[in-house]
Amino acid sequence: MAVKLLALLWVEIYKAAVYLYNRTLKKSLSWRLPYEDFYTFVVKKDSIPNLVRKLQISHLRNYGCKAFAMTNDALKKTNRLNKLEPNAWISYLVGYDSINIYRVWNLKLNRVIRVRDVTFNEDEFYNGDLDSFKDDFLNVTKEEIDELICTCEIYNDEAILMDLLN
Repeated sequence: MAVKLLALLWVEIYKAAVYLYNRTLKKSLSWRLPYEDFYTFVVKKDSIPNLVRKLQISHLRNYGCKAFAMTNDALKKTNRLNKLEPNAWISYLVGYDSINIYRVWNLKLNRVIRVRDVTFNEDEFYNGDLDSFKDDFLNVTKEEIDELICTCEIYNDEAILMDLLN
């Protein structure tokens, strides 16, 4: 499935591509991983006993899938009596920092954040259609969305922005 992320996320997209490329088998390396070759080189260079170190890939998820990152209040367990307040941000996976830290694009804040406590829905992807977010933003007024989008310099053409909002 094609993910239609915004052009402003190109840096994150390239970082994720390099991260995934280094974790892919290469024919030129006799079907080994670049990570394993680099690790073997370092071990031989520093005269460390040859330890077998396999790369973990179980943390990889479908790129661009919907992610639910815990809010700061939920992490700190504050405002626990407000049961109707959201406990997670609706975000989309745009990269990896390590095995247990993900980079997700938060729609409400319109920025990329690093999170560890995240749940993924790998059946839903970002498709660029703002109408599909109606259920996601039930508690947010149209004025707040208008203000948020206008303060972000994502779109260069105001006509495109008005079409998306209507």
